[in-house]
Amino acid sequence: MTASVLKNLSRLLVATLVTVLVGTIVSSPAYAQSTTGPGIITMYTNGWVQDSVRVQLDIPEINPAGCPNTNGYITKPSDPGNHAYQQAVLEAYRTRLVYGVGHVEITVSNTTCYIGWPQIIGVTLNK
Repeated sequence: MTASVLKNLSRLLVATLVTVLVGTIVSSPAYAQSTTGPGIITMYTNGWVQDSVRVQLDIPEINPAGCPNTNGYITKPSDPGNHAYQQAVLEAYRTRLVYGVGHVEITVSNTTCYIGWPQIIGVTLNK
């Protein structure tokens, strides 16, 4: 093979590796969360000096980020969805108290804790 052919193959290989690497990095956030199974909220508490809510469920905790506190999940005040998460967990809690029905699934970050607890990044309400 000539030097120019080897040079072009080398460039092609580098371009391919960069494309694969960038694709892996860009798609990684899709796997950056875990979701509990359906559970009942057994504890709901709000932050004393900040706009956050912490909840506990009646099912085994998940803690993919390895947070030091393992007794519940918490919202982060600076998250764009913070108020939506808070409203959803409060509604699930009230529905269960009033009607005796309603399960919730909590989605938490696989990589982030907030003040020591797994950080809520999504809430799903079920019948």
